[in-house]
Amino acid sequence: MNTVDLVDSAAAKLGLTGGMSTDPVLLRDIYINTMRLDGFAPMVDLVAPYFEAPVPLDPLIETVKAAIRKRYPALVATLAELDDLAPVDDVETVRWVLHLTFLVELVAQQMVCSPAFMIELHAWIGDKRAKLDLPEDFLGFVREVRQTTDSAFEAAKIRTLDLVINQYLSLRELEPGPAPERDRFRKNAGLKLNIMEAVLSDTTEGDFANAHVGFKLTQRGVQELRVEGENRAVKQVLPPGWVALYHSWALAFIVSNVDNIDILVTKLLVPTVVDSEPEDYLFRRGIVLWFVGNVALLNEIDAGGQRHQRIPRLTEIATRWGRVNLRESDGFLRAT
Repeated sequence: MNTVDLVDSAAAKLGLTGGMSTDPVLLRDIYINTMRLDGFAPMVDLVAPYFEAPVPLDPLIETVKAAIRKRYPALVATLAELDDLAPVDDVETVRWVLHLTFLVELVAQQMVCSPAFMIELHAWIGDKRAKLDLPEDFLGFVREVRQTTDSAFEAAKIRTLDLVINQYLSLRELEPGPAPERDRFRKNAGLKLNIMEAVLSDTTEGDFANAHVGFKLTQRGVQELRVEGENRAVKQVLPPGWVALYHSWALAFIVSNVDNIDILVTKLLVPTVVDSEPEDYLFRRGIVLWFVGNVALLNEIDAGGQRHQRIPRLTEIATRWGRVNLRESDGFLRAT
């Protein structure tokens, strides 16, 4: 089966067929009760029309499908490996995730285009977290979140994401041009920490193949860091093939290691990330992950640690996926 057929087949098994449209009632519910953005002034005019009338979802779906075919050979190879799986029968969960992805894409576009928007969203999320009375210090925060979520990984991950968003906020204050070398060093240190957190979790879960791929990714990093344009886009040059391998590795990690798959998977599905150029990828992935990670945290803490697990951990799928990633990573370090 060729690449086009593999991607189309996977989409069909998820129920993502042509002619789908948004449900304004569902969008509003997700926006208010899951994303916690009701009253966030910078988004009011942007989202209002979508709460009034349906719009086609085909552009979103087709953009993601085209990006997978074009940019992610390891992901396509995984689709070939998993082509024997039966169609998904939980169409309502797929529909819910698709609507969340639609809304996260709207937020992602604004974050990328406007440093001012990102500053306001950062403050908004900070206010939401403050109302939960979470400690500000690292150890206190991790201890409190772990007690509620029963996950040290989730607690530590949010604090490392705070470092990521704060660095990007600082970088976007710079004048266009090459960033200081110290910022590239910090970016690579943070990137390795981010990946090694997941490698440790993969190893704990027994996903040794995917953990091996993650370790390979840590052996290479950002080669050039610069800020460009009026919107202060943060460009990061990475070795050839790094982004494509990372994307498939990260998806395999998510489906077996987190309980909020339905929320966190959107960071790798929105067109702003999945269809980005390699030098834009890390910046866009980082800021979107910070947002959806906080959305997941707010929902879980508010619910007293009770997860609304729309999607169970897909352990067997992740094991097969990790093996494909490892096979596809063969020669990656030699080539870069």
